[in-house]
Amino acid sequence: MYHRVAETTDRDILTVTPFSFAQQMSWLSGEGWTVLPLGSALACLESGSLPPRAVAITFDDGYRDNYDEAYPILRRHGHPATVFPVTGFVLGESEHRRYRGACPPVPYLTVEQIREMKGNGIDFGGHTHTHPLLSSLSVEAATEEISRAKKLLEEWTGEKSTLFAYPNGVYSRDHFRILDGLGYEAAFSVHPGANRAGTLRWILRRTEVSGRDSLGDFIQKMNGGLDLWHGLYQGVRGFYR
Repeated sequence: MYHRVAETTDRDILTVTPFSFAQQMSWLSGEGWTVLPLGSALACLESGSLPPRAVAITFDDGYRDNYDEAYPILRRHGHPATVFPVTGFVLGESEHRRYRGACPPVPYLTVEQIREMKGNGIDFGGHTHTHPLLSSLSVEAATEEISRAKKLLEEWTGEKSTLFAYPNGVYSRDHFRILDGLGYEAAFSVHPGANRAGTLRWILRRTEVSGRDSLGDFIQKMNGGLDLWHGLYQGVRGFYR
């Protein structure tokens, strides 16, 4: 799980540099990992046919650098990926609270960029319209957030949206019912580790790749060596601190 891929001098936990991202994608290719489209990975997981060392790549929020920096690197390696954009960010109606007041402003994907990427191996999934903490909303308000984003994303991509990522990884069983009722097939948390046949489809795992990770850290994360530490850190510190 990634967020931003951009040059940075402040070691933002959400921002991996283009150099580091290129290193990581090269390592996956060189070490024989099978990078699958997210939907295909889930189908293989369900049928028990995942190849060894299978991995899927995702990006949350829909930052412009996903197009400018990550997309060319992914294409160079032939790696598919899934982006979970916040539709209100795309429309310029809101922005991530982490980057409010940033100078220069942090830009987001455009509808045209989403359509281009969709035609070249990048899939898109739901991530709400304004990126709220869903646990702070009523069932009705959460349903509106999720359904509005789903409708817009389907208009932009011309394809049914079936995968969802919880903003900040926050969810409840009410949200499972909402997603199921809207036609979603699976949803993703920020809990680290591998997904297995028994993993509940509404809280699938994703291992966050941080702007603070060295290549060695990335390799450890890919091999599961930091899952316990990573989970404890999230529980004590919170994901975005």
